Amino acid sequence: MKYAKILGVLAVAAALTGFAGTASATELTNLEGKAYGAGTKLKAASESKKITIDSAAAVECSKSAIEFEVTEAGSATATVSGPITQLTLEVCGSNTATVLKAGSFEIHTDIENKVDGNGVLTSTGAEITVLTHSILGTVHCIYLTNETFIGTIIGSKNKMAEEATIEMNSAPMTRKSTDVGCNSANPLWTGSYQITEPSYLNVD
Repeated sequence: MKYAKILGVLAVAAALTGFAGTASATELTNLEGKAYGAGTKLKAASESKKITIDSAAAVECSKSAIEFEVTEAGSATATVSGPITQLTLEVCGSNTATVLKAGSFEIHTDIENKVDGNGVLTSTGAEITVLTHSILGTVHCIYLTNETFIGTIIGSKNKMAEEATIEMNSAPMTRKSTDVGCNSANPLWTGSYQITEPSYLNVD
């Protein structure tokens, strides 16, 4: 399947390179192909039932939202970037996930196919603290991002002109040393989000 292939290629590339120093020409465009400028706000809400922060610790939340503000709109030599102005993780069962810092983002064109409307989303500076409760007690974990690949944006042109989506299939996140029970080797951020604003979005 095309999307699965794209996800696999991008995940491997992200894990190996971290996208350090690979900023390339990137713009976010509307239905007419015109670029969204600086100040554009992107809003996304979880569409999958489970947003997982750490599969080994079974930290699953059924409600999540992300908002981005574009401060660098991209150009022939720059990529799209800006702060993540809101990040929430809610309804996490008996566990608790709290966003201490939302961090910032960059969006890169799909290096395998620069005209398919898809892109790569990376995060730096996010800090999420998780409390996992069980009969053995509470385990405290903190996860961080630093130029971390966190997902693939599937552009509207691939969604039959519907809203773009973010398929979260992150590279392993950094784990800050906390409780001894926080021992997952590869904490991942997985799930899917629908970009509700703007209603049409491609990464070109």
